Amino acid sequence: MLGSRVVALGICGAVSLYVAWGVAGAYRLTRVVEVDVPCAGLHPDLDGLRIVQLSDLHIGPGIRRAQVARVARAVQELRPELVVFTGDLADGLPGDLGPEAAPPADFKLLLAHQPLSVFAAEQAGYDLMLSGHTHGGQYHPYTWLAGKANPYLKGLNRHSARLQVYVSQGTGFWGPPIRVGTAPEITLLSLRRR
Repeated sequence: MLGSRVVALGICGAVSLYVAWGVAGAYRLTRVVEVDVPCAGLHPDLDGLRIVQLSDLHIGPGIRRAQVARVARAVQELRPELVVFTGDLADGLPGDLGPEAAPPADFKLLLAHQPLSVFAAEQAGYDLMLSGHTHGGQYHPYTWLAGKANPYLKGLNRHSARLQVYVSQGTGFWGPPIRVGTAPEITLLSLRRR
């Protein structure tokens, strides 16, 4: 009887530590992930174009004005030429979306929230697809499940000879404010002629 209580207390303690670690991870300062994207045939005028990607901010009960302001300051400090948002801006009422940015005409850039859009993007002849949605898994066991449900979970991935896909781990969190093994990110992508 005493042994089963010790085991139960141990499990409760481990779960509590896991959740506390995850909550701290969800609210930590958002990191900047810098990615150079080599692009065959990129017009010389676009070489070095700096694109900031935000995804999955989920403004709502868990992410309020102060955190959004912190993200906005971080984006401004990066001095990008283009800022794109690839989905899930707000939970509840997604009110104030900014003006949409049109991609350059000679480089086919697709903003698609879900990485599953990669197959349609390939058929349509896109060069780069920016996605989010997966949160990099956010925490276990969802990391494993998200990896099974999506062709790409996070980071820069070459899908075909022409098409590359970048999947953001998200700028906020979804559901419980927990992140374990993933970090919220602001993505600064620089296109590089190759």
